[in-house]
Amino acid sequence: MSLGPTKKAQILHPSAIMRGQPDFSSETSNELLFGETVEILGQTNDFYEVQADHDDYVGCVHEAALGTDIFVPTHAVSALGAYLYSAPDFKSPPLGSLPFESKIQITDQSENGFILTAHDGWVFEKDLRPLDGPAYDHIKTAEMFLHSPYLWGGRTAAGLDCSALVQLSLMAANIPCPRDTEEQQDMIGQPVPFQTAEDLKTLQRGDIVYFPGHVGMMSEPTKILNATSRHMRVVIEDLFELIGIYGAITSVRRITQQDEE
Repeated sequence: MSLGPTKKAQILHPSAIMRGQPDFSSETSNELLFGETVEILGQTNDFYEVQADHDDYVGCVHEAALGTDIFVPTHAVSALGAYLYSAPDFKSPPLGSLPFESKIQITDQSENGFILTAHDGWVFEKDLRPLDGPAYDHIKTAEMFLHSPYLWGGRTAAGLDCSALVQLSLMAANIPCPRDTEEQQDMIGQPVPFQTAEDLKTLQRGDIVYFPGHVGMMSEPTKILNATSRHMRVVIEDLFELIGIYGAITSVRRITQQDEE
């Protein structure tokens, strides 16, 4: 199936693996979520080279996950996962599930605490947030993922990596965020100066700390929440132990009220 001459497409699977090359054997580089839109850059057999609209990340996605009938999202999934039900009843057969931060469109039909989507399914209304609603606390969002598996390139509670944890948490706070640590530490929040270990002891809850090739978020004084391949899950660790493992901190960024507006 070809998408034709279109320049825009939308993810219509719960998530879609993005690869470095147009081949199923190619390494995962990223994961796109239901409702996210992309620009089509090219095609090789059944794969399309795309650029994600929300962060400009480029990679290859199989055509089965893409659609050209673009819908305008009204809500995002605010739970780690939300089921699409065939009826407004938790006992009804589920049609599928959508991961955190999936973008959906809802209708004006609601019943029994569920709301009908424009995608042939009902979702529990408390599992959604309006896109024009208030920003979420990014560290509370990150803490939802505690103990989730680590997965290189992943962006869901089924598996995610360190920079995805930061990106998803900030997206829920209505803050645009690049995908990779190299760009994040130059573009998000405000820099926090530090020179000594005593300075690091004054970091605030929610501060984002970058190491060479790694990132985590302060959850409490000297404790940092991070998705790590060392434990293959999201864990809370001692900040100074991480310095011994990853090396000197390269940047600390602080999310301010101005960033969340």
